[in-house]
Amino acid sequence: MSKTPSPAPVPSRAVALVTAGLLVLGAVAGAGPARGQDEAPGVFGEIIDVRVVNVEVVVTDRDGNRVSGLQPEDFRLTVDGRETPIQYFSEVRGGQVEASQPDAGAGTVPSLEAGKPVGTSYLVFIDDFFPLKRDRDLVLDAFADELGALGPADRLAVVAYDGKKLDMLTSWTGSPREIERAFEEARRRDTQGLQRLADLRTLDADAREFAGRPYGQRDFNDGRGSNEMTPYERAYTKRIGAQIENVVLAATATLRSFAAPPGRKVMILLAGGWPLEPELYAVSNRDTPLSDDSDLWSGNRLYADLADTANLLGYTLYPVDIPGPQQDLVDAEDSVPADLEAGLEALRGTPTEDIQGGEGLVLTGNVTNQGLREYGVHGSLRYLAGETGGKPLINSLRWQPFGTVVADTRSYYWLG
Repeated sequence: MSKTPSPAPVPSRAVALVTAGLLVLGAVAGAGPARGQDEAPGVFGEIIDVRVVNVEVVVTDRDGNRVSGLQPEDFRLTVDGRETPIQYFSEVRGGQVEASQPDAGAGTVPSLEAGKPVGTSYLVFIDDFFPLKRDRDLVLDAFADELGALGPADRLAVVAYDGKKLDMLTSWTGSPREIERAFEEARRRDTQGLQRLADLRTLDADAREFAGRPYGQRDFNDGRGSNEMTPYERAYTKRIGAQIENVVLAATATLRSFAAPPGRKVMILLAGGWPLEPELYAVSNRDTPLSDDSDLWSGNRLYADLADTANLLGYTLYPVDIPGPQQDLVDAEDSVPADLEAGLEALRGTPTEDIQGGEGLVLTGNVTNQGLREYGVHGSLRYLAGETGGKPLINSLRWQPFGTVVADTRSYYWLG
């Protein structure tokens, strides 16, 4: 569906897209086990049938400033390409419902009362499979320090995934003590990040050995004279692709299990480093083009179901970059722009909107291999946030993981 307010202001983000009349996720729920796993992660509740269109829309002007005071006639709502009358319309500003104009032409969203706070349901998904415990705990501490931003009508649930099973640390609650206990339990959990780091270091050592260079003699990012993937890179690509698929399936299953909380729905993904393109994450030779091998995972195949599920259920995704900066993204003598968007374009030799890759895409420039990998991890967060109307909390923003999300979700238009 699309939303086109008029006159000048345009919606910068469609915060939640829900299609009416569809059995949500029936195919996903009934699908067989994916490659590289025995069974999909379990769920905690029932899968629901969504038959109501509710859309939350953020509107900004050309300078990025949020626009308030719009009316139903400033919007068009289409479902499957057909314009649908707007029956309910409310503006939420600063977490409270604004009084509607007498001639607005549409009723307020059911259960919303002017001047009253609008609750937001924050679903927190903690990845314990990819990050180092040190990094994860620092982000958890930063999150816990901002729990005071939780509003009186808000609620929060916490789920963690260790690569094998999902654990619910708390269901929906607004109790500060219950939430604090959930975060204390989250900090006590182990992570699998050291094993992921060992896998990557083994890949790097194999790449140097395969190229005939002693370990540590030169940066293996230098060309090998061949643009084919090595057997080590291919094996690693398949392995990490399966691992990412499992954690993404776990996040998707979590959404299905918490499908119908009241108020606005937000999922905060504490992600431990999920490359957008596993193949680009693995290769040591930047002249290696993306493969058309159907056995290798790509960003679309890995992340689209999570984004689609969030949109169908009305969730906005806010992915948090647990690892943060790993090192300088470029060598000291290189001239690749430090800005991520400009850097991606220079790095990939292609517009940033093609970040998911494509046939014949090759990597150019003098970006360090670790910098390239970090770009890839940022790419997955940007994709998930961009597809659902959220914001990626990358690098320094991970130190304000909850306050940033709360501030970004307090003002919007709610229509249906």
